[in-house]
Amino acid sequence: MERSRPEYPFCEIDLGFGGKQHADLDRHAKDLDAFEQTYHQISAGRYTGLTRKLDLGAGCSILIEFFNQTLDQWGCTVPGKFCVIFFFNESGHSKLGGREFDSSTIILCPPNGDYDLRSATGSAFCALAFPTRYVADALKVEFPEASPLQTTGLPTTLVDKPVTVKVLRQIVNQVLATVALPPGEEREQLLTAFRLSLATISVGLIHDHLKPLDFGSQESGSVLLATAVRDAMRAQSEKTLSIGDLANSHGVSRRTIETSFRSVFGQSPALYQRVILLNRFRSALLAPANRKRSIGDIASEFGIWHLSRLAQQYRRQFHEFPSDRGRYE
Repeated sequence: MERSRPEYPFCEIDLGFGGKQHADLDRHAKDLDAFEQTYHQISAGRYTGLTRKLDLGAGCSILIEFFNQTLDQWGCTVPGKFCVIFFFNESGHSKLGGREFDSSTIILCPPNGDYDLRSATGSAFCALAFPTRYVADALKVEFPEASPLQTTGLPTTLVDKPVTVKVLRQIVNQVLATVALPPGEEREQLLTAFRLSLATISVGLIHDHLKPLDFGSQESGSVLLATAVRDAMRAQSEKTLSIGDLANSHGVSRRTIETSFRSVFGQSPALYQRVILLNRFRSALLAPANRKRSIGDIASEFGIWHLSRLAQQYRRQFHEFPSDRGRYE
């Protein structure tokens, strides 16, 4: 099936028509309703994101997203949903914890399954979301001798499946082409067939790989230390943490903190803290509830008093000034 040219020329993939374009990370994250998640923009530049949701019926859906900046994405799947996540673009790459997630691998997320990604500029993800009941019924059909579906105590799992990813990507492209057809019996029959194909593959992956194992047991000490430091920074909402305090709380030297953090995240912990602060300030600045508040009033909540320096750092990170917030209203 042939389709017209992409609606968004800056995106290397064709999402078809009907996707949503976002300049606000928080609105982008909320549009992906199979997940409860937070995004922070790590690279510098004006953000542009795209999302597309495709309803396959029976509570099953396809969620596609693209973004033009490097992001930290963390959160969990919503209760009652299994999700199968893969790259929609063949050049995509990311990190799930300390492990490489690329166009040949798949993330399997159980209900309430948590994840933490560092995703590169230009990443395009596809998530297949299936209700728990649908997965349970499909398992009974595909694997009648299997134990009843377990939905608790399951870890988010990364599996290497290059051929399977290609097949999933091809089917999703066919779905994109099919939803562009006029409504009718043929369209619905095709969507049902594609849903069954995607479900059969996904249920097989869940059956074979989603086991109650310790998700973090194979990660190195350096990754665990850097991740713990990053999580401590994220949890600190009122002020930044000194590297000395972080080193003391983890029983290591400042140099060990710096080296581990740079090796895992590619930047210094001090720079990462500043990026977190700028992202939090931006979220508050663009929140509808704060539209009538002054920039200085909002900044003071984050311990920011030097507004000219804030404007410079904000401009460097997001390629716009805080005073440009009117374009998001």
